[in-house]
Amino acid sequence: MPRWFASATLPRTVPLVGHPHLPFDVNTRFDTYNSHVLRGLAWTLALLPTGPDIVGALVGLVETSLDERSGDGPRAPHVAEAGIVALALTGDGAARAELEALRGWVSHKGTVLRIDKALGGAWTGASR
Repeated sequence: MPRWFASATLPRTVPLVGHPHLPFDVNTRFDTYNSHVLRGLAWTLALLPTGPDIVGALVGLVETSLDERSGDGPRAPHVAEAGIVALALTGDGAARAELEALRGWVSHKGTVLRIDKALGGAWTGASR
């Protein structure tokens, strides 16, 4: 399952034609339906035994989701936030270190709040 997140970094296979009044390129965003699936997959990864591949996949998803290639803000902050919650739920030391590293460069306000909540222990791996 972690390798599925690598597909999130790829461009669309069939480019969409955007509306001329949209201030961003629709091809740089995640499809709404795919966003929901990515969020669910991220949360599901938190239930699996933690390893470097799980942590790496979640961090990659967060970074891809926060990419500002459209010039109009992050690509999918709600997907990034799901990845952050999943990292926190793993209860893994490497995941915590990655959250601390993300806290150093993430600028999206909602995502920063989610990272702070995760680092504060709002979610733990106790439910695993």
